[in-house]
Amino acid sequence: MPITANRLLCFVLFVSVLAGCQNAENTEATLPLKWPPKLWSARRLTAQDTLVHAFIRSLLAQAQTQPGPIADQTFYLSKTLYDQLPGPIPRCANCANPDLSDGVLSHLVTRDRLLTAADTLFMYQQMRSAFPLQLTQLLLPECRIVPVDTMWAIGRRLPATGNRPGYRRYDEMVKQLRARYHTAYFCSFSLPLFSLDRKIAIVDISYYFGVDESGITFVFYKEKHQWKILRQLQRRVS
Repeated sequence: MPITANRLLCFVLFVSVLAGCQNAENTEATLPLKWPPKLWSARRLTAQDTLVHAFIRSLLAQAQTQPGPIADQTFYLSKTLYDQLPGPIPRCANCANPDLSDGVLSHLVTRDRLLTAADTLFMYQQMRSAFPLQLTQLLLPECRIVPVDTMWAIGRRLPATGNRPGYRRYDEMVKQLRARYHTAYFCSFSLPLFSLDRKIAIVDISYYFGVDESGITFVFYKEKHQWKILRQLQRRVS
């Protein structure tokens, strides 16, 4: 049977495609793999950074600068804040979450009936997906934000003397910071966890009075644009 022009063209195209596929396989096998693999999008915050800063601004606007007479109705905050928790280096992301021990979430669901199972799932998603909290001076213009790295830099320049060199160095480090920023104490925040309707927030607030420190887990409820204390748990005193 004579070979028509159409059949000949189809045969040539088939041979070309087959050869191209073989070349592509050989080329792919010899190309070096790129690592790390390309990420199409960065991990997103479940609670936006602007929401977190707006929450802290609201607390600062309501707070007193010294402890009030009724501890379960008022809270106090310094206007001088560490930009992040002054924890160990390297810092771990989970260390920035609030302390949920003592059944905080289960009590809010079963006993107080203020959270639903969906709320608790949303909070756990926030803890898994969020980056460590770092406060920004631009979003908190009414405060003075102290970089934790500045504190550690001062500590590295101080000599280690005495029987307790670490203790004495830390004490002198905080004294220099307090004199530089003209404050009696500093505060830092954990990552706040919000309910789905953003009306309940759980956050750890730490207070630094030199070598004396304390930490409190607060559960806040938003009512008429004001954050009210539902529960506060003393976590540590040193």
